[in-house]
Amino acid sequence: MTKANPLPSQAELDELLSYEPLTGVLRWKVRSANCVQVGDVAGGFDDEGYRVVGVNHHRYLAHRVIWMMAHGFDPAELVVDHRDNDRANNRLANLRLATIGQNRANACSNNQSGLPKGVHKKRNRFQDRFQARINVDGVRKHLGMFDTPELAHEAYCVAAQKVFGEFWRAA
Repeated sequence: MTKANPLPSQAELDELLSYEPLTGVLRWKVRSANCVQVGDVAGGFDDEGYRVVGVNHHRYLAHRVIWMMAHGFDPAELVVDHRDNDRANNRLANLRLATIGQNRANACSNNQSGLPKGVHKKRNRFQDRFQARINVDGVRKHLGMFDTPELAHEAYCVAAQKVFGEFWRAA
């Protein structure tokens, strides 16, 4: 959606929209359509929970528009990451540039098993063991086998802090 179309210029966006950095809200400065009034909150939400804004017949992720308005450049190949993982929280203090790997490290676990992030259950004939592993630059790394999910998760957390720095997330 957004990567195929380069963002409008900072000057063009500033003519159309105002941004409130403390609330993360974009508002229209102009009537962009019959149903839009000056001062209305710009855009709506997509199926993934991101706010999107239509400009010049293209839809853009609001957090990328905000980055362009605030910093004057299109982050292009980088991701604008939400520090708190709340896709609707577009406060400037919550946005930062990240690589795809850093963005994934900051993502919440979608583990359906109920085990902590980075932990996988391994069964053998005698007992259940828990494997700790981490993905780094698309490569899965084995961190060890443990007797409890807590110990495996602790190993994951130590590794994630080292590898991902400020982008690591325990859950």
